[in-house]
Amino acid sequence: MNEEQPISEQPNETFNQEQEPNIVTPVEPEVSLVPPIVQQTNAITPPISTSTKTSQPLATDIKVFAAISYLSILFIIPWITKKDHPFVAFHLKQGIGLFIAEVIVWFCLWLIESFLTTLFSYRAIGLVVVLNKFAWLAFGLISVIGFYFAIKGITKKIPYLEIITKNLKL
Repeated sequence: MNEEQPISEQPNETFNQEQEPNIVTPVEPEVSLVPPIVQQTNAITPPISTSTKTSQPLATDIKVFAAISYLSILFIIPWITKKDHPFVAFHLKQGIGLFIAEVIVWFCLWLIESFLTTLFSYRAIGLVVVLNKFAWLAFGLISVIGFYFAIKGITKKIPYLEIITKNLKL
């Protein structure tokens, strides 16, 4: 038996009048962001420098005075003699900041030692001795790093010293 579908069940293909007909737009040519290959010439181009060294070669005495800035109280020598040179002034600010940080830490350790000695007699001095050794090690390492940068002619900020040095005026 061949059954015919009623007219209401047949698929209804009607055009929705709200739809817009497809509009064909012209395709733009592809643009390449890579420049075309240029034939090499025999001209020699200088290499690009990515160093953080200063642009002009520095005299040895300038580097030495900048390096002396990191040796605790000896920052006074470059401060008196060469503070007008920008390279020495940069390292001098960091050396003064390091010296101020050393004084603050040593004073705090002295207060802790005095308090613990008064409170617990001599039993707690071992803790202060360990803290003193860590402070000497930290400040010695920072001084060596600053000394190295100064001798190499590099102006690089030492982290956390910027808190102290940003407001220093020479």
